[in-house]
Amino acid sequence: MLRHMATQLKLRHGKWYARLTLSRPLRKALGRSEVLKSLGTRDLREANKLKHRALALMQQEASRAALAAELHPSSVEHLAEVARIQRAAVVAGLDEHAAEVDMDAAVERWLERMAAKHGTGHDGHPLLPETKERAVRLAHRVFKGEQPDLLSEYVTKHLKELGGRITQSALVTKQRHLTDFSTWAGADAELSTITRRLTARYVMEVIQPGTQATKTKTDHLANLSAFGSWLERYGFCESNPWRGLARTIKESTRGDASRRMRPYTVDEVQQLLTRLPAGPMRDTTLLALFTGMRLEEICQLRVEDVRDGALHVRAGKSANAVRAVPIAPTIGALIAHLTATSGDTYLIAGCRPTGADKKRSATMSARFSAWLRRNGWKGDSSVTFHSTRRTVATRLEAAGIPQHLAAKLLGHARTGMSYGLYSGGPDWAQLVAAVAAIEYGAVVANLINAPPTPARR
Repeated sequence: MLRHMATQLKLRHGKWYARLTLSRPLRKALGRSEVLKSLGTRDLREANKLKHRALALMQQEASRAALAAELHPSSVEHLAEVARIQRAAVVAGLDEHAAEVDMDAAVERWLERMAAKHGTGHDGHPLLPETKERAVRLAHRVFKGEQPDLLSEYVTKHLKELGGRITQSALVTKQRHLTDFSTWAGADAELSTITRRLTARYVMEVIQPGTQATKTKTDHLANLSAFGSWLERYGFCESNPWRGLARTIKESTRGDASRRMRPYTVDEVQQLLTRLPAGPMRDTTLLALFTGMRLEEICQLRVEDVRDGALHVRAGKSANAVRAVPIAPTIGALIAHLTATSGDTYLIAGCRPTGADKKRSATMSARFSAWLRRNGWKGDSSVTFHSTRRTVATRLEAAGIPQHLAAKLLGHARTGMSYGLYSGGPDWAQLVAAVAAIEYGAVVANLINAPPTPARR
């Protein structure tokens, strides 16, 4: 302990200095092994009292300097970091005039890089884009000790709060959308500059002209608006600057059957069950066609979730997804077989979790889509595995099943005050009868228990 205390101090010319030994990464970035700072005293006891604050400031300054060294010298972030380093040096005891000289020199070097990149005007000054001009003004404000609210910092805070509450893939998408906006507005943009006029410009200039699908554009704007609501909720802005802009993203009102997702017809269900090879993909398809469950819900089913004549979904994309779906008599034998032969406690065995969210359905989804295109649905993007849910909804409607029962089976929210808010849910016998009403004709019923023909390659 005493040895460690001794290494934190150094006596030079009769005065004590705080001595910070740098870690290997900082050593590599800064090109030195230690940093010294005068404590202004000859008394060892006084030096031991003063060194703790000095060491903390030195560590902070060294970390900032290392970060600035890693940033590109032409970036606005580099200039802002230089300003923070010089401000920290002043707080730590450096003469403010000396720090200001260093700051001005850094700004001049940065402006020279900008002149080389963007050219100069008739007055000899660099032709700076708006974001670069703002960077210079911001750097001087930071050096003077101001702490402006930067957009980039609040984006980071927002995403950090969301971590663990949403899926990894959703977090990555939000991060991409917010980063795109931050880059467009300027990495050093302050929150006060994010006005309704600015956000409307972004929608008109960036989102609307894009070639993405309408839903992708809507999702982009929804993620920005969610960030605005977060700022408003915490009092970082008066009102959400994106509120109401979603109405500017509109789907074409012209009919276009080629772009509309649809259910499978009864004939197509027959083709599926005729051509799908025996195995997990065919078993999963059968479960989907007689339960309406999502692919990930099916792949997450464990053997223990099969009980009391139902398949129990324990987790899903919403609270309504957590439900029990009665086992239709048509697939009772299949579920009994899957339960008895499972090799890894899952009803559909052998699905490896993959992707950002570690979904067990990811590989199955890709395999099914590839199989569809090879076996009669090439060029038809209006059907996917998810179309089985549309198919079940269609068969329930054809059987005259009330909408609130269909919603319960499919894991959707039941609408209306009476059923959606006050009702405790339908009777179990009603759900059993509804599932039993899902049928695709005698041909399909016979195919379920018959061995499938080999798939066409």
